[in-house]
Amino acid sequence: MKKCPLEMLAEHKAFEALSWRASLILSLFTLFACSASLYFTWYFRAESYYQSGDYERAVEYFLKAIAEEDRHAEAYHGLAMCYYQLGDRDEAMLAFEKALEKDTLYTSAYENLASIYIELDQPDTAIALCRRALQIDGTYVRAYTTQGIALRNKGSLNDAEQVLSVGIRVAKMLQYTNPERLYDRSAAYDQAGAYNALGLVYSAKGLHRYAIDAFESACSLLPDWATPMINKGREHEEMRRPEAAEIAYRRAIGIDPKAPEAYRRLAALYRKVGKDDNAINILGQAIRVDPSDIDSYFDLGDLYEAKNEYDRAIELYNSVLEKAPDCAVGYYRAGVAHVRIRSYDRALQLFNEALLLDPEFAEVHNALGDMYYEKRMFAEAEKAYERAVALRSTYPKPLLNLGALCLLLGRDAEATEYYRRAARLGDATAQSFMRSRGLEW
Repeated sequence: MKKCPLEMLAEHKAFEALSWRASLILSLFTLFACSASLYFTWYFRAESYYQSGDYERAVEYFLKAIAEEDRHAEAYHGLAMCYYQLGDRDEAMLAFEKALEKDTLYTSAYENLASIYIELDQPDTAIALCRRALQIDGTYVRAYTTQGIALRNKGSLNDAEQVLSVGIRVAKMLQYTNPERLYDRSAAYDQAGAYNALGLVYSAKGLHRYAIDAFESACSLLPDWATPMINKGREHEEMRRPEAAEIAYRRAIGIDPKAPEAYRRLAALYRKVGKDDNAINILGQAIRVDPSDIDSYFDLGDLYEAKNEYDRAIELYNSVLEKAPDCAVGYYRAGVAHVRIRSYDRALQLFNEALLLDPEFAEVHNALGDMYYEKRMFAEAEKAYERAVALRSTYPKPLLNLGALCLLLGRDAEATEYYRRAARLGDATAQSFMRSRGLEW
């Protein structure tokens, strides 16, 4: 039957309306899909930058991903990891907490946040966070490890040993029930981390043979991880086995030629056995391998100061200040070296720079006291030593110096009291002084 023009027009309008609705729905779907894909585009780009070590760019793209969609805990977690790598712990903590707001079951956010609390010397908070993670997932090995580290730092060594042993048993159980985990590097890392932490607990308990066994287990699980090999070397030193310690440190350097701690440990060992030239060579290698590792500069500076080569030590400290102009320790160490060569004006400038950065740096006030003492400015020296003691009452050196100053000035009763206080803090010189006078402390 032929339709009239009005019917045809009505059908056309209905089709137009239907097409418009379909087009709208399709457009909305496309918009949503584009929005979602844009989030993942930014997120995976951020992940790529993170893996390459470009943490600042990673932050930029994690923030873009969050701006697209604020509901994903993973983006906040990634952002937190970037901030942590950049040294911004406050921002890292905020981002981890935000991740936990988005997903209260995010176990790695609890564990990573716990690690920061360990660094902040708040082990109880770290322990609570790890326990929460383990309530959610009792097979999360890293939470056992982090909890064990927090317990060790708290001084609860038996509890730490127990928690870490449980973590290792869980890791082994997971390998037994999931044979593919035998070839999973992440699983090996988790188990090796638990063994390494257990070794540190045994070390703190004085069980050096057990510690070495634990570190060897960590090394066998993760042969390219230098840290347990370094720790093994330390245990050999504790057991007075310098040759075995040297082998361990050299193996650690072979595993990771860019691990500055291995070089520093080996240099310290050489220095301990009287091989200063070897120590100087090793620290020179450490600086060439990692010019940003300021501890190697300080250790090498120590060696040159011990050899009375203060100009060379000052050059090293100046290099530190070029690389880290906000390093209060660098100004302090340079100041002490300038005192040794009687460059008092420059030393005073450096000490003042250090105190601008850290007004409560007790060692700087003690060093100022030493400088004033050398210049026979005894009133100023006494004030500086007293300031050092006021800032840190458990610091024996300024007490010892006050004792020596009071003796020089004929104030024997005061001197004895200062020596007594230093002796109680374990200072061997002060204890020898008290014994020589037949006095108790």
